Amino acid sequence: MTIAEAILTTQALSPKDGIFNDFRPEVFLISGIPAVVGTKAIADPRLEINAKQGDTILVRIVHAGYTTQRFTFGVNATIVGMDGRPLGVPPYEAYSRPVSLPANTPFLLTSGMRHDLIIKAGKSGSIPVTIEFFDWVHGTKYATIQTKIM
Repeated sequence: MTIAEAILTTQALSPKDGIFNDFRPEVFLISGIPAVVGTKAIADPRLEINAKQGDTILVRIVHAGYTTQRFTFGVNATIVGMDGRPLGVPPYEAYSRPVSLPANTPFLLTSGMRHDLIIKAGKSGSIPVTIEFFDWVHGTKYATIQTKIM
């Protein structure tokens, strides 16, 4: 069995932003790869994971921005860690357990949060990933960015 690892670092940038309370991002990053609002899905070899059917993939998501972000993976996943702490292992096993995440079930991250997901590579092809960026105060959606994990 092969274990592959992906680290998705997400961030929103506001180049015209002179002050914090006037935050209106126009550029969004996934692992340092920019996506401008209104463009096509990010297809970049730096986001690809070469996994074979049956391989286990660890996806580590680091939220490094000011927005609230909603992630949706097109495959079943299990959240096995949050904010650097494994779920369901000593000394916290009485208070936590891994969380099953059915395919296409969205979950939210706020600034500074980290999640570790385990994905089993199924049939060959790519796994669609959607990341939506929302204003953390008003909930207004700034952008939807799509990519794939290969």
